[in-house]
Amino acid sequence: MIKTIYQRAIAVLMKKPIRLWAIGLLGAVLVGFLTLLSGLVPIIGIILTTPAEIGLLLVYLHGYRGEEIYSNQLLEIYEKKDDTWKRVVIGMLWKDLWVFIWALIPIAGIVIAIIKSYQYRLTPYILVQEPEVKATDAIKLSKERTKGYVGAMFGADFLPYIAVGVVMLVLGLLARIKFIGWLFGIVLFVVVVAVALFMRLFLGLVGAAFYEELMNPTKPAEQQSAGGEKTVCPTCGAVVDKDTAFCPSCGTKLN
Repeated sequence: MIKTIYQRAIAVLMKKPIRLWAIGLLGAVLVGFLTLLSGLVPIIGIILTTPAEIGLLLVYLHGYRGEEIYSNQLLEIYEKKDDTWKRVVIGMLWKDLWVFIWALIPIAGIVIAIIKSYQYRLTPYILVQEPEVKATDAIKLSKERTKGYVGAMFGADFLPYIAVGVVMLVLGLLARIKFIGWLFGIVLFVVVVAVALFMRLFLGLVGAAFYEELMNPTKPAEQQSAGGEKTVCPTCGAVVDKDTAFCPSCGTKLN
């Protein structure tokens, strides 16, 4: 499952790297601005910034689904005329409260809290995408859907950092070679810049992918199909004709 999600996340990132980066930067600036605006009152900061943070998660979700993404989606929750904004704030405060309570358990509390945070990982998506679910029940539904997948979600978060760390270590050692070491130094610099610019975007898409794929656990990503005479590309998720030899979006061989 991790491999499929990585492939699709990379395919989305390769299609719209500049737009995703720009919207991600705008989202970070918006959250920072709202945090400063709230001053020294934490609860006000949470109320103001939570919808903006989840707005950025929704941008990643739209991108993973192959939908158009734009900066106004960062304000999507603020602009809704229903009680979505209230649901999001209450649901996220409820989630954070329970993670905090689990963390208070002596000795093993921190480990349990980390596990619980992954079990509740789908909560923000459920709060926005599934309005029929009560705000305080979103963590329960998230826990049900992530059952058996917590390890995969944890691994999906940390494997990129491990891979990047190994690459940077190797390049750092090669950069010490006389005469040609500067070439590896340049490559190392490029890797550092790329990680700084795109790692958060990639992990954002991965997080959205788990919600999308676990929303219907009876049809994992590798087995989903569009029905009829259509199928889904296993790499980028594009819907194509069953008799298509290569995906028109990413070029993956299908038949």
